[in-house]
Amino acid sequence: MKVLRVLGSMLISFVLFVLLLLLPISFIAEDFVKNNIIRTAIKEAIEENNTKLSDSDMSEDQIEVVENLFEDERVEEFFNIILDKFSNYKYGESTIEISDKEYDKFIDYINDHKKDIEELTGEEVDDEFIEEKLSQEEINKAFADMFKNMDKDLGESGEEFANFFVGFSKFISSTFRIVLISIILVFIGLLMLINWSYIKWMIPTAVPAIIDGILIMLLFGIIKLSQSVVSSSDSSVEMFKEMNFNRILYIGLGEFVLGILLIVLYNIFKKRKHEVVNSV
Repeated sequence: MKVLRVLGSMLISFVLFVLLLLLPISFIAEDFVKNNIIRTAIKEAIEENNTKLSDSDMSEDQIEVVENLFEDERVEEFFNIILDKFSNYKYGESTIEISDKEYDKFIDYINDHKKDIEELTGEEVDDEFIEEKLSQEEINKAFADMFKNMDKDLGESGEEFANFFVGFSKFISSTFRIVLISIILVFIGLLMLINWSYIKWMIPTAVPAIIDGILIMLLFGIIKLSQSVVSSSDSSVEMFKEMNFNRILYIGLGEFVLGILLIVLYNIFKKRKHEVVNSV
């Protein structure tokens, strides 16, 4: 029976290792796409189109404005709208449109951040600007052109790309993380049942957390080293060098500290349990 408990604990510990690795990867992937690729692309687009910027270089104030634009919670909603459009993509069908409700939210966002957008684009964001460049028809046309380009560049494999993108969006969604955390808690509960103890689950959970934390911090170190040694005039390489991966370090450090904390708590509770037993 004891052997079965040990084997069961080892198996669950391995599963926790995988789950505790998937959770931070979800956050890292989201951060990579939303906070790095998208922000960098927007920054480059602003630099290319704003004639007021000298030498195609944004000032710190303008970069801060971009950051403020992304802090609005509606950006998350717009990102999910784009993902939803990808989920409906079919090869040869490029007629996907945003709804009136989605468009109204977008215009409200533009109006709320009018001054920031004017500073970045160098253009006055008035009704004429919105009607000419940000009308619902123009946005729908942009979606149609995007899917037509996918039809042209990817052919029928474009659907596979869209499906991958949708699957990726689910992987970085809050729903996925809630489910993942729930599963982790279930396996911790199983460890308690297997060992008939409120503290013995801590070590099988702490060990994978520490290992995951070390692996993630090593990944951060490799990325930072790559950023410092890579050298190329290619725009994608320059974009990579400007990306901020500090969140990877924080997540890895967090898991490592969590594992150490569980080990410390385990030893404290175990010591107190022995003291109670010895005092009886």
